[in-house]
Amino acid sequence: MSCPCCRTELRPTEGPAGSLYRCPDGHGYTSQGLLAEQGRLSERILRDVESSLEAHLALSAELASTAQLQEQGHLLRYLERVMDAGRETLGFVQERLREPE
Repeated sequence: MSCPCCRTELRPTEGPAGSLYRCPDGHGYTSQGLLAEQGRLSERILRDVESSLEAHLALSAELASTAQLQEQGHLLRYLERVMDAGRETLGFVQERLREPE
């Protein structure tokens, strides 16, 4: 496991309140705290992926439009496949973001 804050390795330790997880940088988490932090980190990462995919799709659409105007059918077909895959991935990411915690 890695620390949600600094991404270094977490090691289980025993503390007065039970199990704790600590990283070399000194961050410490209870089991519940770690689970909550990992959930927040996952959501932030998925939001970044969502934003990146949206930008990727917008650029791909611009390139496809140019390819169509310049009658570059091979490039247009390639970009359409790229956009199809991007839309599918974006849909998956957005579904994960809508799931209740």
